[in-house]
Amino acid sequence: MPKKPFETVPDKDLQRVIEIADSALRLRRKGLTDGRQLESAIGAMFLGLLFGYRVLEIMHNYRTRRRYCELLGISSFRDICPSVGSESDRHHVYRIAKSVKNFWRAIAGENKELPRELLEKKNALE
Repeated sequence: MPKKPFETVPDKDLQRVIEIADSALRLRRKGLTDGRQLESAIGAMFLGLLFGYRVLEIMHNYRTRRRYCELLGISSFRDICPSVGSESDRHHVYRIAKSVKNFWRAIAGENKELPRELLEKKNALE
C-alpha cells in the first residue's frame, strides 16, 4: 500500500506547522485576521510541506506569499518548508522548469529553453 502524503513529512515539521496554524487561528478568534485569507494561508503552508517552497513560488505571486506569511506570523515559507518536497514532481510546471538549467529564470519567463506556450499555460492556471 502506498504511503499517504503526510506520512513522508517528519513529525517535528508537521508539529511546527500545526503550532503556527494554531497561533494564527487564535488571532482569528480575536478578530485580528480575515478568515478566508487565513484559510488559504494555512492550506498553502501544508502544501508547502508536501511540495516545497519552490512550488509555492510557482503557484503564488510574491505579494500573496508575503500576505500569507504575515497572517501566519512567519518570515518566509522557506523557514518552514523544504525547497523540494516529497510531492514536488506531481506539479507539472515544476517538472518542466526543473528540466532547464536555471530554475528561477524559467519561472520568470526569461529562459528561452522553456517553450512560451507552457509559461502561458502556467499563467492561465493561476
